[in-house]
Amino acid sequence: MVAVHGIGGLGHLGIQYARQMGFETVALGRGKDKEPLAKKLGAHHYIDSDAGDAAAQLQKLGGARVILATAPNAKAISAMVDGLSANGKLVVPAAPNEPLTVSAASLFLGRRSVVGWYSGTAKDSQDLGIQCVVRRASDDREIPAKPCVGSLRADAQRQSAFPRRPDHGAMTSFLFRSLS
Repeated sequence: MVAVHGIGGLGHLGIQYARQMGFETVALGRGKDKEPLAKKLGAHHYIDSDAGDAAAQLQKLGGARVILATAPNAKAISAMVDGLSANGKLVVPAAPNEPLTVSAASLFLGRRSVVGWYSGTAKDSQDLGIQCVVRRASDDREIPAKPCVGSLRADAQRQSAFPRRPDHGAMTSFLFRSLS
């Protein structure tokens, strides 16, 4: 199971990639108002972190093998560690201003890890040769299989669907490449 914490820019892509690659996908956001979008993007489950303990809800679903933490909130990211399954990985491309506070016991008892990831450039992902098909939620069309970053970035800039940052595809490509 892959969980995406933060429904926006990179979170939008993370949900779509995870679903298209066949992973059970969980979107984590603040507020019930984001649930319809998360489901439209492809999430199998939506967890409203305002309604309760998101990590406990992830554990009820079996725990996440990977959590992509895209919302730059140190307290919220730190709380996600306990939502990981054994050998799970919390990938943090977001850059909160505050330090993360993670219990060492949560890490070593569950054989979990936290990694940061500078998502690099579009060229990095193109060099990996990652192929994808993504259904764009705004109009329900599929973007055909081709190198992801260039096509998604160009499409996003034309449609203003995502913030104009070239690193979104690179991070998502890295994350799901590392899962296969």
